[in-house]
Amino acid sequence: SFSNQEEDLEIIKKINLIRRTLQEESRRIRNTEMVSKSPNNSNVKFEVGDIVMKWKEPHEKIHKLDNKWAGPYRVKQVYGNGAYKIEDLSGITYTYNERKLQKMEEGDKQNWEELMGEDMLNEEKLLLVKLTIKGNINQTHVSKE
Repeated sequence: SFSNQEEDLEIIKKINLIRRTLQEESRRIRNTEMVSKSPNNSNVKFEVGDIVMKWKEPHEKIHKLDNKWAGPYRVKQVYGNGAYKIEDLSGITYTYNERKLQKMEEGDKQNWEELMGEDMLNEEKLLLVKLTIKGNINQTHVSKE
């Protein structure tokens, strides 16, 4: 049973190698994410008029699995040091750091801009944007009642 012990040792060596590789890859991914979210990263910058989502603070989440991003918001003003004034559909403004903001997907941005027409009330716009982003309605089938 000496060969069984050798086989077991080889299997243990392979498992340890796989474990080390996974740990190294996990560290590399975490480091990459930290760099990409760094305030000094030029890919994170926003401009006035950009449509963004904001990170929900812990007190804003009801359940652990809730979406961690809220929005949409429009960037109203760019301050120094990565701070931005953003506006919701009702026109209420908030100030957030760029680390707590992310750009919306292009399709979602188009839906937002279509809904910003002046002929709808803000409450209707808010409901339509939320439903559109969640994919619960088709934009062409929305009727005002």
